[in-house]
Amino acid sequence: MFDLEAEPAAGSFLDPSLLRLPGLELLRTYLEGTDRWAPIAHLTGMHLTHVDAGTATCVLPLSAWLDAGSGVVSPSALIIPTDSALGSAIHTTLPAATLYTTAELSMTWIRDVEPGGQVTAVGRCVHTSPTLALSTARVTDDDGALVAHATARCTVFPPVREVPDPVDPADAPAGDAAARRPDPYERPVDDDPGRPPVERLFGLTVAEAGDGVAMVSLPGVRWLCGPAGTLQGGVLAVVAHRAAQAAAETTVAPGGALAAVDLKVNLLRPAPPDGTALLARGRVLHRGRATVIAAAEVTNAGGQRVALLTASAVARPPAAP
Repeated sequence: MFDLEAEPAAGSFLDPSLLRLPGLELLRTYLEGTDRWAPIAHLTGMHLTHVDAGTATCVLPLSAWLDAGSGVVSPSALIIPTDSALGSAIHTTLPAATLYTTAELSMTWIRDVEPGGQVTAVGRCVHTSPTLALSTARVTDDDGALVAHATARCTVFPPVREVPDPVDPADAPAGDAAARRPDPYERPVDDDPGRPPVERLFGLTVAEAGDGVAMVSLPGVRWLCGPAGTLQGGVLAVVAHRAAQAAAETTVAPGGALAAVDLKVNLLRPAPPDGTALLARGRVLHRGRATVIAAAEVTNAGGQRVALLTASAVARPPAAP
């Protein structure tokens, strides 16, 4: 059993003293063991496996928790390792005391994957300046077949003026007991026929849906955070895409289905793990014979926009009797 909102999150955030290191050396510290993993890594199993100048590799185990309820992995779940690979590739090019944030991410899915095995996201930085960086990523399955392709635009911040000294290991806080339990993605999926496993893992709730619109909520909890201590950009894309997809699903004929094609998400502001819910409102922009285009807006408890997304999908007609 796993309850995202009730169970204390495993994992840790970036040690600020590591900012004394150039980006590549900082990221290499994450290869030292699972004690460096952020909460989102413990939740999903996504983690960094390799870094070099201008490139970073992340993997995601395709656990049964990522099942969208149709026997295939939710396409939006693949954003989690892809976002990490895209950003980490850029981070390898940054000097010491320099941080960044993802401003825009685009992704195109090539094929479905089923639970079992893993996907590998390889990110490559294609441009870095003092204020802007660009990267691209390929996502492949165990056989090396292309599953998805993505790009990102990141904002690079001015150097941090003061980097704190390292904490004496003797003064470091003791690890949370949650870290000693099996991570959520490693546990058996509990039976709940009314809600797909991937929605339970991320805490997604489809609150409303009807006639080309939908609303999905996401709890602002620590489990969904990356190393920076805020909800990972990939997670914000996940809830936004679910709202857009849910709105599009209301236009499909009985027995039909939707296949996700692509998305573009703009990340507007960080979302802290303050326990309040984020709301994603999806609406259909266009419904053609085969293509559905939908948009979603994610807002925080104060009504501020956190993310904007557009996505397209292909409608598959009902199977012939």
